Amino acid sequence: MIYHSRMSLPPDIDLDQLASVRAFIEEIGRKGILGTFSSHEELIAALDSHLSKLATQLLDKHGIGDSIPYLRKKRNGKSFYVFKANRERLRIQADMLSRLDRRSISLAIKHVKRPGFETLRVLDVGCGDGYVTRSRFGDLDGATVLGIDISPYAIESAQQDNDLAHFEYLLEDVNDLDEKLGEFEIVFAAETLQHLEHPEGIMHRLWSVLATPGALIIRGSDDGLKVNYPTDEDLDFLLSSTNTIRGSSDRIFLRKVPTFMNRLMPAPTDIAVDFHVDTTVGLNSEERGWFFDSYYAYRQNYAVWNAERPGATQADVDFAERLVRIGSEQRERFLREPNLYSVSVQSSAVALKGVDHSETETT
Repeated sequence: MIYHSRMSLPPDIDLDQLASVRAFIEEIGRKGILGTFSSHEELIAALDSHLSKLATQLLDKHGIGDSIPYLRKKRNGKSFYVFKANRERLRIQADMLSRLDRRSISLAIKHVKRPGFETLRVLDVGCGDGYVTRSRFGDLDGATVLGIDISPYAIESAQQDNDLAHFEYLLEDVNDLDEKLGEFEIVFAAETLQHLEHPEGIMHRLWSVLATPGALIIRGSDDGLKVNYPTDEDLDFLLSSTNTIRGSSDRIFLRKVPTFMNRLMPAPTDIAVDFHVDTTVGLNSEERGWFFDSYYAYRQNYAVWNAERPGATQADVDFAERLVRIGSEQRERFLREPNLYSVSVQSSAVALKGVDHSETETT
């Protein structure tokens, strides 16, 4: 275990020796085996964490420990997602992504506005407690907004907090979307479809309730767009395991969305993709904690829910405990390491449903 001190250098340091040390650090850094510390306390914490990991690896290698054969999902399906457990994290994330959503909504409004345009109907799918719904559509003139969610807790919260007469929230399963709800010029689904068993089919259903012209907005993330340096085995494991746990959401769903949109019938007149990039560069310790809470802290929840289900095995419980420990240690790492570089990319795709050409020609 090699650790590089980031503490202040003495003024009389030998510059040739310093150059040699830096060359050595650069060489081993490329192998991903280098740790850093800025105080003796950080060194103690890092060494304690790494020794704990090494002990686990040695136990597994020699058959003493458990390789954690937790219950894996065989295919992507409906997730164990619970809104109540994610409420505060989603609010932090929503604030970060306000500009991305507003750019997508602006594009949608530009497309649906036409001669004689007076009213705008918006459907927010998976609206949660209405926090995003209100912040994104609350200032639209002449708009009526309907938010739907499968969580009774979320809808009850949304209804209690609702002080806008043109907003309504209903307990509704998007898998059984009521045709009586009518058509909408804009359908908005943020961090929703990746939790469903048949997301492409639901996308077709949402496309069918769009008026002409209309716009379908899908927003979410893709773990393939996450980058961390220096590399850390535990953080990599936390990321990779999220998409394998039974009941977890599809963590690579967003890369599929443009292809799914191209399969819609009638075909979209255009598809636009936009991105929002968050990094830890320039963040203070507290802000790096928010960053971790937004993009990483929730991941162990899937394993915990799996371990709490009837029929859970000891391996499921051990695996959940392992991820909880990793999550706690990694959050502390984000808080204490100012040189840690982490990137998370959120994506928004907008499919535009074309105008009625016969109506346009008549006009």
